Amino acid sequence: MGYCGNNYTFCPGSYVLKVGKITFKSGEEATSYYNKLKKTQDITWSPYKNKHTLDSKVKWDKKAIQSTKLVQRSISLGSKRMLERITWDQGKIVKDSNGSTWKILEFDDIVGAYLGKETKYVVVKESGGKYIHPISEEEAKAY
Repeated sequence: MGYCGNNYTFCPGSYVLKVGKITFKSGEEATSYYNKLKKTQDITWSPYKNKHTLDSKVKWDKKAIQSTKLVQRSISLGSKRMLERITWDQGKIVKDSNGSTWKILEFDDIVGAYLGKETKYVVVKESGGKYIHPISEEEAKAY
C-alpha cells in the first residue's frame, strides 16, 4: 500500500500495488476493486469499540508502534475498512476452538503493529459482526 501523509492508504499513482493475492497497477484500480467488494459483500461490521484503531491525529512512528506492546492497533479507520473487506475476500479461512470463523492475510507492506512490532499480517474475526486487528507473523503462521 502507498504511504500518504500519516496513514497507510491506497494512494493514486503509477506503480504496481500488490494486495493479498491481487496486483493493481494503480491506486484507482485498487479503489475500484474495494468499491466492488462493498457492493457484493453482505457483511455486518463491528467497530469493536475502535480498540484496534490508531487515532487519525496520531503519527505512525516508533512511539505509536511501541504503544502496541499492551494494545494491538491498526493504522487508520479509513484504510481499516478496506483491509477488512480484502482480508475477508481473500484471506485464509481458520476456525478457532469455539468454531468461530477467522480469515488471515499477509499483505506486502506494513499494515499495523502488534505487541510493539510492525506487521504485514491481519486477522478478521467474526464475533457479533466482523472486525480486524493486526497479528504477528508467528501467530499467523501457526494456523
